[in-house]
Amino acid sequence: MTKIRYTKERLRSNSRMGIFFAAIGIILVLLSFITSEWKEISLASIGIGQIGAGIFMFIIYYFENKKQYLTLKNGELIKNSLFPKK
Repeated sequence: MTKIRYTKERLRSNSRMGIFFAAIGIILVLLSFITSEWKEISLASIGIGQIGAGIFMFIIYYFENKKQYLTLKNGELIKNSLFPKK
């Protein structure tokens, strides 16, 4: 079985974006608890969305690191995605 891997820079980029989004989300949630002056848009809701985006980026990083891009197995070329294609 031969695998064609994603570049290390792509994998690092996904993990960095996950860390960035999660950190910004945590900061926004903490700010919303500290200051209650934000009346129009709740910082907590934006922060929770940012944390969700960070978790999603970590899931993408894990999937791409685990599955890689292409797999050559028994003469079949398989493109790994959510639904693999042969």
